[in-house]
Amino acid sequence: MKKSVIAALAILLIASVASANVIGIFADAGATACDITLNGTYANVSFHYAVLLTDIPALTAVEFGTTGMDLLVAPAGWVPAWASPLVIGNPASAAGGSIAFTTAQAGPLVYLGSMSTFDAAPNGSDLMVCVSPTEGGNLIIVDEAFVEHAAMGWCAVVNCTGVCDCESIATDDSSWSEVKSLY
Repeated sequence: MKKSVIAALAILLIASVASANVIGIFADAGATACDITLNGTYANVSFHYAVLLTDIPALTAVEFGTTGMDLLVAPAGWVPAWASPLVIGNPASAAGGSIAFTTAQAGPLVYLGSMSTFDAAPNGSDLMVCVSPTEGGNLIIVDEAFVEHAAMGWCAVVNCTGVCDCESIATDDSSWSEVKSLY
């Protein structure tokens, strides 16, 4: 009996992770790669943010933070280009922020925007830049009915030296009223 319960819990855990909605950082707007080269090539480099919806059809808002950007050498600074003008805070910082849309954005892939810099200095290898919960603990997607969904955060790897896959981090559930109370 104990083995059956453990097996059932393992299946539920795998199913819940497999159907998780993801906010990630990618090397391209199509969200096909997460290995970004930033090694002083004197070219513009962008970190693209996108949502991969697996169990909801559309979103109206997201809230997340980013860790690791402060570890990168970017003498020219970072230039945001979000897909919506409705941005509160800075989603590309550890403190985090929100991006909202006036109309629902249909999935399965929703492009959120990018952070770009002029690559004028070498950086280290295998640096992780990750979507993470905000300082308030939120990493959420709000669907077209304004229902909140916990999300997974994926990472980009800067100057990968081996096999570098997007890495996910688990988050706690948050409520939209908790998000609104921050502002």
